[in-house]
Amino acid sequence: MLGHFRELTAQHLDLAPSGFLAVDLFFLLSGFVIAHAY
Repeated sequence: MLGHFRELTAQHLDLAPSGFLAVDLFFLLSGFVIAHAY
């Protein structure tokens, strides 16, 4: 049981930096859209 949990957490930690990059990209794009609308 703990072996599977350890594998899942390792995979999520590997995906975390790209997830933060996607969030930054989303805020950047939404900022441009809001600025262009006003």
